[in-house]
Amino acid sequence: MIRFTVSAFAFATLVACTQTAAVDAPAYDPTFDATSTVTAIVASTEVQGALMPAAIQSVMADCIITHATADELSTLAAARLNPTADTNALVSRILARDSTTACAASKLTQS
Repeated sequence: MIRFTVSAFAFATLVACTQTAAVDAPAYDPTFDATSTVTAIVASTEVQGALMPAAIQSVMADCIITHATADELSTLAAARLNPTADTNALVSRILARDSTTACAASKLTQS
């Protein structure tokens, strides 16, 4: 009985010593995964039969991500590994917004 009590006490002490304060994990930010999806879609988009130059692709992707809502970012992030026609349509809708096209026009005309 004494051995059991000593063993239980030793175990409890060990557990108490090894526990650390709980640290909250940072909230998931879908921006990185959404950026991967958008970049891939923009990179594969042809304009007048040719792919856009990389510099323009980068600006377009940045503006699309900047002007996407939180729900849209989550949808784009979820499609990172398997984008569909719906994903392409979502990117097109975001790009068609006045704020997104103004962003791209502003960034592309800066010196």
